Amino acid sequence: MLGETYLPEAVLTETLDGKWKPALCYICPAMDPRPATNDYIDRIVAPARKYGFPDWYIQRLESFRP
Repeated sequence: MLGETYLPEAVLTETLDGKWKPALCYICPAMDPRPATNDYIDRIVAPARKYGFPDWYIQRLESFRP
C-alpha cells in the first residue's frame, strides 16, 4: 500500500443492471504525488482483465506505467 494511510469511505456503486449498491472504497486523503509502479498497476490490471472490464478501461490503466 505504498506506506500511506488509506481510510474507508462509503460510496454508491451502480451495477450492470442499473441497481445501486453501497460499498466501501479505501482512499488516501493525503498522498505524496509520484508515478505508479509497475507492480501496483499489475495488481489493478490483473483483476480488471479477470472480471472482463472493457478494453478501453484496461488501456487507460496501462497508460499509467512509467
